[in-house]
Amino acid sequence: MDWDDKTLDIWAFNEALSVPEDKRWIKRCDLIFQLHLPAIWRNPLNRNDPAHLNWLHNQRDVPVYMLEKYEEVPMAVKYPFDEIREKLLSSFTVASEKGRKDFFTSTVAFSTALGLYMGYEEINWYGIELEVQAEYMFQRDSACFWAGVAVGRGVNFIAHSQMFDMPLYGLESFVTIDKQKFLDAAASKEAPKNASIDFYKQMKVVTEAAFLKLKNNNADHVKEEFKTAVLAQADAAGKYGLVDGALQEDMRYHGRALAMLEASGSYVFSRHEFERDSNSIKNKLNELRLEHAQCSGLCENKLTSLENKFDKKRRLDLDELKKETDRFIELTGRMGLYMGGAEEDLKLRELMDTT
Repeated sequence: MDWDDKTLDIWAFNEALSVPEDKRWIKRCDLIFQLHLPAIWRNPLNRNDPAHLNWLHNQRDVPVYMLEKYEEVPMAVKYPFDEIREKLLSSFTVASEKGRKDFFTSTVAFSTALGLYMGYEEINWYGIELEVQAEYMFQRDSACFWAGVAVGRGVNFIAHSQMFDMPLYGLESFVTIDKQKFLDAAASKEAPKNASIDFYKQMKVVTEAAFLKLKNNNADHVKEEFKTAVLAQADAAGKYGLVDGALQEDMRYHGRALAMLEASGSYVFSRHEFERDSNSIKNKLNELRLEHAQCSGLCENKLTSLENKFDKKRRLDLDELKKETDRFIELTGRMGLYMGGAEEDLKLRELMDTT
């Protein structure tokens, strides 16, 4: 950007102009957007600039577009929501329960819409990526929407950003990953898988011994010994699940490659596949977390409530305890399986990005 080009109107967001000069990246600015609730810009603990409110109260150099015309901010200008909806979105309706007539999830969207409303013939985006952080990912769709509105209205829209530099769907979004890579990845996990199985079996023997001891001794240290053994066996189950879940994903994709190869003579994968499968696994994992937590609490209650009386009731309680601890261990293993699968999908997606 040519900061000295006076034909450019430069707009910036939030505290960009109020921070001390030694921390300021912006060299000049003609308009600021501060489209947050007062609780945000009045906050004395503002993470970007604690003196931002003082700047809003005292600066007289640039207009500040805000949700309202706040009297305490002399340069405040109320953002023209209704006027923009009427001028730019009269043919836009979201057919949902809310029946929205707008789409603003970021200051990027608000600023682009204002530029269109004001009649600018060219709009440039600088430093806008909207990636990584969950908040920015949530904001990305409406920013792209308004970029599309700009192009559709004949405005020269220029994005100085990687945000739109994405593979062309159908032609560039599918790649061939050598199917041998899936086999190699799976093979690399065989030794860790076998080691984790052996370790799990060792921990299972320890748990069984601790349970036998608990049958004949109700002392607190014996209960604690059993609890420690169960947690160790569960941890071993989870670690086995991590390796096995990843290995299963490798083999599943190898199977897909073979099926496509047989049907069409070639095979390809899309980034979306790995993301979709990873998200599907994560959803299963989230559903399992609640059951796992409930089972953990139930095991704890059954263990602490064991009575000293060595009678039929205690035997039944022990059977119930064993049943629940076995389930806890099994659920921990399944959680590891899902986590391993999701992590492997992420690695395969990264492999695809470098292919």
